[in-house]
Amino acid sequence: MKTVLPFLTKSESTFKILIILILTINNLSYAQVDVRANHPIAMPILENATIKIDSNKGYFITEIKDKVYYVTDGIYQMMFIVTIEGVIAVDAPPSIGKNILLAIKEVTNLPVKYVIYSHSHPDHIGSAGLYPTNAQYITSSKSAAELKKHNGGKNQLPFGIFVGGKPVPIPTKTFKDSLTLTVGQRTIKLLQYNRPAHSADDLIIFLPKEKIVMLVDIIYPGWVPFEQVAYAQDIDGYINLQEELLKLNFDTLVAGHWSKLGTKQDVIKNIEYINDIITALQEAFLKVDFNTTVSKADQSNINLLMEIYFDAIAKYAAEKVENKWKNILSGSDVWTYSHARKLLSFVRESGVIMNSGK
Repeated sequence: MKTVLPFLTKSESTFKILIILILTINNLSYAQVDVRANHPIAMPILENATIKIDSNKGYFITEIKDKVYYVTDGIYQMMFIVTIEGVIAVDAPPSIGKNILLAIKEVTNLPVKYVIYSHSHPDHIGSAGLYPTNAQYITSSKSAAELKKHNGGKNQLPFGIFVGGKPVPIPTKTFKDSLTLTVGQRTIKLLQYNRPAHSADDLIIFLPKEKIVMLVDIIYPGWVPFEQVAYAQDIDGYINLQEELLKLNFDTLVAGHWSKLGTKQDVIKNIEYINDIITALQEAFLKVDFNTTVSKADQSNINLLMEIYFDAIAKYAAEKVENKWKNILSGSDVWTYSHARKLLSFVRESGVIMNSGK
């Protein structure tokens, strides 16, 4: 008889898996009201939402335009530019790691002379130590300040360790607001966003001649954002940054995540999607009756009452938005509820009146 799990027959394995699932769901039901684990099936990924990555190679590289390349492992992205003076590398995600150097060697033997940090999060720059020590490391003064807080060895968890990275080289050149970098015949504009959005130090990397822009952790081309609005620190900033991005004259967006490149249409869709959730939440606060929603719960447990109510609000909004976007952006059925929960407090603070049935 075929063995599926070690020391277990197929029937025994099936039984064990069922028991584990029952126990898992049962435990989760105590942790949160009607959690998403109760609905583990996702809709099929939409056509053209991903690029196939050679599993043996482990990465995909292509020229965007005029010796500007991007590299992806299907989860993260980085960009590099080949100039007559050497290579300019933007970011170093640990998930791609040493494959970054292999990808660069595919197209040039020139050394990496400049390294740009898009922001201070280690999942995007944690392998920067792979680059030459004599390269010039460039980022904004905001990013440098963030790195100074987290990049040292005094933290309980070393910088980048949770994503396989390490402490990175400290910036050797910083700027406030903006910097125009001229290398050979290349012009790269670095634009520091003036308020928190995804992070405290989001940076736009713009190549005006090539009409290429890189902005990380905001847009996920072909997909809804990562959970909780991509962990945005500031929702107003997150939305406004996208509006500022649209003012630039670009054709191609390197977004930092998943496999696809983006365009202005991806930015426009993302703004519309987020605004749809906000509008649906506003409607939910007016239509979902608090007293009716929590009537079956222990009325002395305020935390439980509010969790049930907020869950109902988020579900109302998510179902409405998913119905519109399910055939437009992949993952809308997976994370729209998460985005609704994140945006719920943002909408509450805007002064929406709660429906209490009075």
